[in-house]
Amino acid sequence: LAYKLATKLGTWGKAKGNIGISSGGGPGIMEAVNRGAHDGGCKSVGMGISLPFEQHNNEYVSPELDFEFHYFFTRKYWCVYLSKAYVIMPGGVGTLDELCEILTLIQTKKMKTCPIVLLNSEFWNNAINFDYMIKYGTISQSDKDALFITDSIDHAYNHITNNIRLDD
Repeated sequence: LAYKLATKLGTWGKAKGNIGISSGGGPGIMEAVNRGAHDGGCKSVGMGISLPFEQHNNEYVSPELDFEFHYFFTRKYWCVYLSKAYVIMPGGVGTLDELCEILTLIQTKKMKTCPIVLLNSEFWNNAINFDYMIKYGTISQSDKDALFITDSIDHAYNHITNNIRLDD
């Protein structure tokens, strides 16, 4: 899913001009994103983190956009700062941290609303019970409404390309 969506968005991004696609730069889903962007013909940013078990970014990162960070907070800042849309794949604590950071920045008006796609509805609907959080009063309906949960590459692509604001 990550590869297919990144390829489709990469082709769109190349046609739009100077638009790139970014990932953490590592293996697995991150490599699929960078490879999809590369195969779609757009620049591919890799924002790696120096960890004992990941020694370098994957080969599909554009060489001039291959970054490695020492601290997670610095990496997270740069991952969010220039992005105009987010696609969040199933992941662990780091993924949840990044998703919650984006939602908090939007919720507190430190960042403008932008497309946030959670790909793989079974995972997200079981991993986080947003409806219970609304019922409990810890988030509002508008926080949940900021998320677009889908299994469809086409729906994700259409949501992003129809809602992205490139001039902000």
